[in-house]
Amino acid sequence: MVYDPSLAMTFKNSQGNVEIYIPENYEVLVKCSGGADSSILLYMLAKYRHECNPTIKFTIATSVNEYKPYQYIHAKKVADYVNSIYPMGDYKHVQGTNRGREYYIEDQEKLVWPLMEDYIDKHYMGVTCNPPVDEMKKNNMYFKYHNTRVLNRDLDSPDIAPVGENKISENNYKWNRPFARHDKRGVAEFYFRLGVLETLFPLTRSCEDEVTDFSKHCGHCWFCLERKWGYGELDPPVIV
Repeated sequence: MVYDPSLAMTFKNSQGNVEIYIPENYEVLVKCSGGADSSILLYMLAKYRHECNPTIKFTIATSVNEYKPYQYIHAKKVADYVNSIYPMGDYKHVQGTNRGREYYIEDQEKLVWPLMEDYIDKHYMGVTCNPPVDEMKKNNMYFKYHNTRVLNRDLDSPDIAPVGENKISENNYKWNRPFARHDKRGVAEFYFRLGVLETLFPLTRSCEDEVTDFSKHCGHCWFCLERKWGYGELDPPVIV
């Protein structure tokens, strides 16, 4: 595939710039949980479509965990907001039931793989890396660092390099994790640079406590600690 520079858009960031490059008429799957990372990624992709490549089509996939089923609620709020700023065309938003816990990854794959095999050309995920170890220790995240962080999000994990860089041309991966080398502070920088820290971010939810009351974050799970470390706030007010 010949690289076409007119189809490339670069988003600047102090932790490393992110380039989005999608060939014309591609079907793009965006996994959106309603969390902060996948939400800003959807925003960036919609901006890219609007300003650079209007031929692409989006499918948004949301896997809904039965023990904490906030995902579709927040993902829809995010998609509606993004679509109001950068119209995404005739996009699809599909959801699947996720049994959670030990079945979490399996049920995510049950939602995504049929789409990948059927018509999807590129798949984007908002997975980030963990905070640096010294930052975790300084910010009372030490025990969470030992017990509940996602190990393959560490920067030295062998799982991160092959899919962490958004390659183009002969390495034009179908799977893309453009934030794999950005921690939450790096992603917060994208919110700031794009001017949506006060509008898009408050629509998102990062808490992984098993509850059905989604009025606020629990404040004690790993993902809440990481959100507070990266963004400074858990439940900021929505500014409209």
